[in-house]
Amino acid sequence: AVIPVTVPDLECSSIILEALSCDSYNNVVPAYKEEVLKSKFVRDEDSSQMLDIVLAHRVVDMGDTIFCESIRNGFVNPLFSSNSRELASKVQSNEKMLSKLIEKMVDAYIGE
Repeated sequence: AVIPVTVPDLECSSIILEALSCDSYNNVVPAYKEEVLKSKFVRDEDSSQMLDIVLAHRVVDMGDTIFCESIRNGFVNPLFSSNSRELASKVQSNEKMLSKLIEKMVDAYIGE
């Protein structure tokens, strides 16, 4: 979700957006899974159980989400595009930047 820069009270808008997101996560998403995905779109009980397994074990690739610009597009894609085999040395030369990015993400995740 995005809050426009023209919003006069950013803090209030952020609180409301967070509350709506929380309520959606707790009420809309489970209802969608049960009523739509597992009832209307599955063919049998096995498919419903498989959906539970998939959703319980999903993973978010941070390199393809929040680190996309700085890591993936920043130095990994150019290496693959040029068919370079220097990934380890490139990671080592960017170690300080990578550590800061990871630390910032962990701090944001745990709320520090």
